[in-house]
Formats: sequence, structure tokens, C-alpha cells
Amino acid sequence: MGSLGRLPWSRRISSTPAYQLVAEAIERRILSGGIRPGEPIGTEAELVKQFGVNRSTVREGSGCSSTTASSSASRTAAWR
Repeated sequence: MGSLGRLPWSRRISSTPAYQLVAEAIERRILSGGIRPGEPIGTEAELVKQFGVNRSTVREGSGCSSTTASSSASRTAAWR
């Protein structure tokens, strides 16, 4: 599993909710082929550490999707 990258919390204040930033990072990883359908995206603990957010933010971000194309891809990427 590749790194999803830390979110830009310390660089600027964003009006985008943290869970949405998590969702977008996961979607980018899925759509770029970094995470294949059915492949685990990581445990909550791993994602919390990677993004520097709390568990509820990771949980909400991993469950939401902003586009139809990535929605089906997101559903197939499973928690480990």
C-alpha cells in the first residue's frame, strides 16, 4: 500500500471539511491505480497516522464519495 500523503492542515486554513479532504485523497489514490478494487486502503489507525486526523474523521472520510465514478471504486476498496 502506498502513502496517501498528509493533509495540508499546517500550511493553511481550509474551508473544506477534513473528512472531505480525506475522502478526496483516498479517491485520488483509487482513481490513479494506487489502490486497486478490493485492495485494503489501510486500517483506521494507519489512516489516522497518515492524515493526522482523528478516527471519526477517517471513518467519515472513507465512507463518503463525491463522484459517481469514484463511488463504485470507493465501495470496492475495503478496510483491512
